[in-house]
Amino acid sequence: MLDDFNDGEVKDRDMGGRIINCLRTKYADKNAALESQCVAELIDVIQGSKLDIEFDVVLYQKCRTILEGSCIGLDKEDCLKVLYQHNRITDQQCRKEVIRIIKEGKADVHVDQTLTLACQADLIKYCNDIPIGK
Repeated sequence: MLDDFNDGEVKDRDMGGRIINCLRTKYADKNAALESQCVAELIDVIQGSKLDIEFDVVLYQKCRTILEGSCIGLDKEDCLKVLYQHNRITDQQCRKEVIRIIKEGKADVHVDQTLTLACQADLIKYCNDIPIGK
């Protein structure tokens, strides 16, 4: 029954990650203008999925076979990017998701935690006046 339904029980993961995927796609789109608070939260989500690719539900679902076959013991996201660069991802749905994560990285340096940490001093020194997401 609908009366027994609790809104708090439905999570994005239950819906196949569609909400987060939609926002992530808009974040990667240079023409979309998301609110700064939304961008900050998305950066957290993107960084979290970099640590555990299963947090990016759609990417994980579409690329699971490749991840389990070609990316064992490697950084999963980086592995997919390298495979994409070498034209070794034939599944079109997986290719689409890899393109999305590549675009996310181009949208803002802050989504790449390794780059952000390595360049932190230079970011503060030279790029401090640029808002997150720009």
